[in-house]
Amino acid sequence: MNNVPMVQTNVERDLGIYLTSDLKWSHQASQAANKANTATKARLCLALLRSPKSLFTIVKNIMETNFDENSNI
Repeated sequence: MNNVPMVQTNVERDLGIYLTSDLKWSHQASQAANKANTATKARLCLALLRSPKSLFTIVKNIMETNFDENSNI
């Protein structure tokens, strides 16, 4: 365009979806997981500020869920 060379990239974001030059979804999955982890951490911090008891309940439920899932192995 206008005699300006295009820049080659390995990852391109279009309409909120990350595409890599090898057409794999690993970058998209990684970005989604990072976003979910950030949101979870924010909720846990907010719960701690509001009520330490509610944070204990949340962590207890997470631990019970992980223990139940891993006990079937």
